[in-house]
Amino acid sequence: MFDKEIVSGLTPKELNALIDRDRDAAVRSASTLFRHEVAAAVVTIGEINQIANARVTAGCQVSSTKIKTDADVAAAILMSNAEVAILEIRQMGVKEGAALERQKKVIAGIGRESSKAIADGARDTIDRIQSEAEQAIGKINQGAAEAIGKINLLSLDIQSRITQCEEMAKEKLDLMRREARSNEALIKQAEDATGRINKEASMGLDELHSLTAEGIQGLNTATDKALQAFSDAAKNAERRIIEIRDTALQRITALVTGFLPE
Repeated sequence: MFDKEIVSGLTPKELNALIDRDRDAAVRSASTLFRHEVAAAVVTIGEINQIANARVTAGCQVSSTKIKTDADVAAAILMSNAEVAILEIRQMGVKEGAALERQKKVIAGIGRESSKAIADGARDTIDRIQSEAEQAIGKINQGAAEAIGKINLLSLDIQSRITQCEEMAKEKLDLMRREARSNEALIKQAEDATGRINKEASMGLDELHSLTAEGIQGLNTATDKALQAFSDAAKNAERRIIEIRDTALQRITALVTGFLPE
């Protein structure tokens, strides 16, 4: 007759009051309460994961795009510097006699300065890419850690509520068992109710712990996957800079060598 009182919003105090009236209904209510808490955890952990995964993915995509764009711009500048140096050398023409010796020194100087500028520019760009990557990875990991912290806090809060409800019910039933004294039937009822509530609480806590672990593992997996993609993008950007640097230096070296015959 108390089925209508088996509701998800039952408080520990209300559960104690229900124990006084109907122990079977109280046990069913406790079971429903524990299940409701776990079901609420499922929803909330799912929401936390969804938001965190979206932020991690977006953060990695934005950072990857920025690094790629920066690398493209830097590569264009490196090659442009090389082309400027090459054009400057080609415009000199070929001198003779004393003028040729002076020209060789000038060309050699242009080659050294432009090569150094290209090498320094490439190194600075790679350093900047690595620094930006480290900062982005730090922010992404921090966001994931904050989400995991929320999941753990939620789990601890729900665990505390389930445990509190279980303990209050056990205390109430233990009091009833002691007050029953020689009434074996009442004693057995109280003991049975205690055992059932303990079992329901244990099942609820086990499921809660499993859900928490799964939620954290899922978030870690998604974060690792996103970070790996981002790391690959950063490495590709570094490789592009190195390739452009080497190509630019080779072009300058070949031209300078051609203008400086033995």
